[in-house]
Amino acid sequence: MGADEIIYKLKKKRYTQTMIAKMFGVSHVAVHQIIYGNSKSRRIQQKIAEILGQEIEDIWPLNAA
Repeated sequence: MGADEIIYKLKKKRYTQTMIAKMFGVSHVAVHQIIYGNSKSRRIQQKIAEILGQEIEDIWPLNAA
């Protein structure tokens, strides 16, 4: 799944990158970097996967470890 699709699906569920950032006490830029695969945070990736109702490995297959 590409970053644009992740963002689109989050918006459909009424979540923004800023909202997710506030949940974890990080910047929206950090969440953006995670969504685009430029940075890793297993706990934030897991939360995004939960919001989307998908497995983390389905969203970030190269990042599953």
